[in-house]
Amino acid sequence: RPSTPQSDPRARRALHRSHSAHSSQNSVGSDWDSQSHQSHASVVSTASSVKSVADEALHAILEQMESAKAQLAQETNVENQLRLANLLEKLASAASSMKKLESAYA
Repeated sequence: RPSTPQSDPRARRALHRSHSAHSSQNSVGSDWDSQSHQSHASVVSTASSVKSVADEALHAILEQMESAKAQLAQETNVENQLRLANLLEKLASAASSMKKLESAYA
């Protein structure tokens, strides 16, 4: 009667070694896919976080600009008007930077 892998111990061992090697290769590929997916997810998460922080910062800057504009409209002292105008200029620059950062991670 011819031997089959199930009946011949040597054939079973050879089959087991072949299966183990194949399983190990699949495991390595699977690990790489998993790490690649995790790395991609991390990049997406980081980009989302940067966009969220930039959006929150932009919102805060715009609120400060509104407050400074309201103060400027009420201010009669020229020195304070210049100080507020300078503040508005800096806030506008900061808002522009946040908008660029937000767009870069969109």
